[in-house]
Amino acid sequence: MISTRLDLKGIVMHFLARLFVLFLVAIVWHVPAFASERIIKLATLNWEPYSSEEMEDYGFTSAIVTKVFEKSGYKVEISFLPWVRVLEGVKSGEYDAMYPAYYSEERARVYALSKPIAEGPLVFCARCDAHIQFTTLKDLEPYSIGLVRGYVNTDELDAAHFLKKQYVNSDKQNLLKVLTGRIDLAVVDRYVAGQIIKTSIPEASEKLCFLKPSLEHKPLYVGFSKSVNDYAQLLNDFNRALEKMIADGSIEKILKKQEL
Repeated sequence: MISTRLDLKGIVMHFLARLFVLFLVAIVWHVPAFASERIIKLATLNWEPYSSEEMEDYGFTSAIVTKVFEKSGYKVEISFLPWVRVLEGVKSGEYDAMYPAYYSEERARVYALSKPIAEGPLVFCARCDAHIQFTTLKDLEPYSIGLVRGYVNTDELDAAHFLKKQYVNSDKQNLLKVLTGRIDLAVVDRYVAGQIIKTSIPEASEKLCFLKPSLEHKPLYVGFSKSVNDYAQLLNDFNRALEKMIADGSIEKILKKQEL
């Protein structure tokens, strides 16, 4: 009789233990995803319309990057800094990644670059009344050309030491210098220039023109810090989610919203 009771007690205890395990599994299964999400620290610059503290969704590349990370199971924190500080902060591992970045061989050695998230047309801007035309960079040898410190342009342009180059800290500075005749040309992203003129220097809309052909249609990337231990996993997760969002049309919807 005692043995029967012990056996019954054992069966009950075993049953209760299994219920407890199932209960724990159910709790873990239903814990909201955000409870275990890692927060990704991103660094970018104010570079409208791509990224900006003043724009909806912080600009359209910010919207893309945020949605892709969310689809990968991560949350993001975005810091806006001067571009040189963005590059230094991500290189050191202070931030996990930066965007939107042009490609260069040097940059690819320092950062782990994602698949392209968007692209932008790189052009020369000049005063319309200057009537500057060019076929090759050699044609521009007589002119002064403004560039931005820390920006990647094209390999050919960066290697063209025969050109008269001047460097400043922002695209707006260069556009103002062109407008006032202090330089002849500025190298600038066409969308960025249009946004700056529209919001900051509308008087330039009839005075500044963009030369053809474009220097390049440059893909834009997310650059991950190689100083962060799990950067390879972050990069792979990001690329997989980006590919899915491109395939299902999610990225195209964001781009159309920006009317680019």
